[in-house]
Amino acid sequence: NIGTIGHVDHGKTTLTAAITKVLNLEGDADFVDYANIDKAPE
Repeated sequence: NIGTIGHVDHGKTTLTAAITKVLNLEGDADFVDYANIDKAPE
């Protein structure tokens, strides 16, 4: 998991996406499409 703190419109989502992409390319993380992140049953 990655947690970020910051002001609105300062690039938190973009930064998290970039970190996830690089980790995925390195083989250290699995990529999950944003649309599928919150589809787990409660």
